[in-house]
Amino acid sequence: MLTWAPLFQSPYQSGAAVGVLDEAAALQRDGALVVPQVGCRPLELRFDFAATGFGLENNPIWRPFMALPRAERRRRFGDPAFRSDLRDMSHGFVAALAPGWDRLVLRLPATPATARWRDRSVAEVAGALGTEPMDTFCDLVLADDLEGQWGALIFNVDEDEMAALIRHPAGLLALSDAGAHGDTLCDQGFTTTLLGHWVRERGALPLEEAVRLGRDAGATVHVGPIVTSGLFYDPDPQSFARWKRLGHVGVEMEAAMMYTIAAVKGIEAVAMMTVSDVLGEHFPEHEVAALVVESLAGSAGTSDIFVDSRTWTPTRVITNAAATPPRPSSTSGRLGA
Repeated sequence: MLTWAPLFQSPYQSGAAVGVLDEAAALQRDGALVVPQVGCRPLELRFDFAATGFGLENNPIWRPFMALPRAERRRRFGDPAFRSDLRDMSHGFVAALAPGWDRLVLRLPATPATARWRDRSVAEVAGALGTEPMDTFCDLVLADDLEGQWGALIFNVDEDEMAALIRHPAGLLALSDAGAHGDTLCDQGFTTTLLGHWVRERGALPLEEAVRLGRDAGATVHVGPIVTSGLFYDPDPQSFARWKRLGHVGVEMEAAMMYTIAAVKGIEAVAMMTVSDVLGEHFPEHEVAALVVESLAGSAGTSDIFVDSRTWTPTRVITNAAATPPRPSSTSGRLGA
């Protein structure tokens, strides 16, 4: 088998990734095990100017800048000559950081003065303030005393093309990165993005198809009610067995209240849980890990689960299929399967 990662949607080669998947599909039809891996989140480099990290250390423009004393870095951001130099080198990447001002985003403001611009691009902030983008960027950095965290969106930014990638039958939905590059990016929200953004918000992928992708990757999917309990550990070892006989398949501690509030407010709710224990049965420790997704899709809602088998070893875990929030109970222990 031949697999490669990552296969990104590229703003520099429109349609190229879909073309690769089409070629892979032809090879698969001929019996070749060729599996490209695609993701559902943008490739986004995170950084701030208070401390250096992977993104800036590998940037030949910013690496020597980050080696300067902090006070000097702060001074330069306020220097008109420094801003002019950044403008002069912004032909390919603005400020030598991102493909455009719309791709450079203030992710984590560090002060109340900039809090209102969270998750807004430099282009958006400059438009709202009526200021020039380079000055806007430098002023925001200074307002946060270099501590604000920025995100530079590099690949997987054209969502129309990305929708075609994640739906393509020749690809494997993969590339969740939840810690290998901790100072640069962290895609622990991979499954939330798939279900919340692509399934619910954009409607680019039916929930059933998201579940199918999980099954195709080797995940085990079960549907059934769960129990919300106020006990961390139940002193009665038979409690879960009684719930199990009534058809309940898991126990957790918070979802009932969340679903109650969602029902009162008339909004959708999603709960994601990591399984820590199996009650009443013994499994090898490495198997007791799975991603469980509960969803309440309105008055006629049923739910299913997407298990990210690349990150968690699938086990027999499940979701709430009830159309109304589960009732709280104090007769069970921890989340189990």
